[in-house]
Amino acid sequence: MNLQEFIRKNENMGIISKYEDAERVLKEFQECFEGKKAIVYGAGILGKSVVKILEYLKIEVIFLLDRNFELQSKEYAVPVYAPEYLLEFEETSDILMLMAVNEQIAEEVKRQYENWGYQGNFTFLPEKIQNVIKSAICTRKLLNDEFDPLSCFECGIVDNGCEVFYQYGKKCIGKEELIETAKIEGIGIIMGQVCTLNCMHCNESLPYFKKTGTGFEKKEDILSGLKLLTDACGVIGHIELVGGEPFLHPELADILTEILKLNIGVVQIFTNGTVVPKDTVCEILSNKRIIVYISNYDRVLSDTFRENRDRMQEKFSRYGVIYELGRSKSWMDFASFDEIDETDEQWRIQYESCGMNKCHRLYKGHLFGCPHHYGGTVRGYIDVEDSVDIHKYSAAELAEVLRHFREEPCKACKRCKMPFQAPFVEDAIQLGEMENE
Repeated sequence: MNLQEFIRKNENMGIISKYEDAERVLKEFQECFEGKKAIVYGAGILGKSVVKILEYLKIEVIFLLDRNFELQSKEYAVPVYAPEYLLEFEETSDILMLMAVNEQIAEEVKRQYENWGYQGNFTFLPEKIQNVIKSAICTRKLLNDEFDPLSCFECGIVDNGCEVFYQYGKKCIGKEELIETAKIEGIGIIMGQVCTLNCMHCNESLPYFKKTGTGFEKKEDILSGLKLLTDACGVIGHIELVGGEPFLHPELADILTEILKLNIGVVQIFTNGTVVPKDTVCEILSNKRIIVYISNYDRVLSDTFRENRDRMQEKFSRYGVIYELGRSKSWMDFASFDEIDETDEQWRIQYESCGMNKCHRLYKGHLFGCPHHYGGTVRGYIDVEDSVDIHKYSAAELAEVLRHFREEPCKACKRCKMPFQAPFVEDAIQLGEMENE
C-alpha cells in the first residue's frame, strides 16, 4: 500500500478510539514509509503535527519548508527552509514529500512550484488524516497506560472534540461507564478579564475590554454554570480555566475545590507564568485531574516576571503539580473583527476547516462557539443572542440544545480570518507598557 492508497482508505475514519483500529492504521501508515525518509512542507500547526507523528513512528524527517521559515525555525530540531530551497535539492527514490497545510494553501503552493518549473510530487496529508493517525497513537498509549495528557497541549484535536482525551477524562474521575446525555468534550471557562500582560493579539481579545470588561467572574456564577452543564451532559471530558490570568482570581482555591466534585474529567489551567499561586492553591493543584500549561512568553517578560515563572515551576515541582512549560512560538492572529465578504458555501468550508470550531467558551451564563465568538460579542460586534443562554433551560432542555450546538457556523465566522487568512505574528506582542509590573 502506498501513501495515497492509505489516505483514500482511511480518510473517513474519524477519531479512532478502538485499539484494533488504532493498531491497523499505525501498521499501514508505517509500511508506507518503509525504507524511506520524509520532507514536510508546512512548519505551522499542521506541520508540527505531522513531524510528531513521524517521530513517534521513527520515520526520519530531513527538513521542512515554509514561507515563514524564519519565524518557524525555532520550533524544530531539523532545519526549516524557504520553499525555494527545494529547487536546489536533488530528490531520490527513498524520499517521500508531504504537504502539511490546509487545502487552500496547498493549491497555492502547488501553483507556485509549477510556476517555478519544479516537477516534484508532494502528497497532501489532510488534517483529518493526521487526526486519524494522532488519535490512533493516543488510543494505543491510553490502553497501555502510557498516555501523557501534557502532550495534548500541543495537539489541536482536544479543543476540537477528541474522543480519546474525552475517554481519558472519564477515566480520571473513575466513571468510564458513565453515559453522556449530550456531548460537550471541553469548555473554556472565562475566569475574568484581568491580566498582567497586554497582548495585542490575545486570543480572548482581553486588551480591548478596557471599557466593557468586568474584572473577575463571581465564584457562584462560574460554578452554577458548570453544574448546569454537567447535569445536562452527564459528564464533560475537560474544561479550561482561561481569562485573563486565572491565578489572579481571588477565589480560585474555592472554585477548584468545587469543580473537582463535578463530573468533569480534566481541569486545564492556562497561565502566562507571571503570578505565583499561594500554597493553598498549590495543594489543590497537586490533584492529578488538574494540569497547568505555562505559556512561554520569554521574549517580552521583565526580569521580575521571569523570576516569578522560575519560582512557579520550583513550587509546582515541590507540590507535585502536573505542568508543562510551553515553547515560545508564533501565533495566528485572529483578533480582527472586520466583516468578510464570502458566500454561504465559503462560510461553511471556513467553519468546518477551523481548528477552533469546538473551542467553546462559557462567560456570564452564555455558551459561545469559540474565543473569537466570545470576544466579538463582549466587544459589541456580534449580538449576544447568537450564543446559548444556558440558564434559560432545565438540564433536560439544555441537553437537547447542546446536541445541536454549533451545527451551523455562527455570526462570528463572518468576522474571522481563521483558518485560511489569519497571518502568523510574533507571540505576545504588547500594547504599550506591561501592566502591574
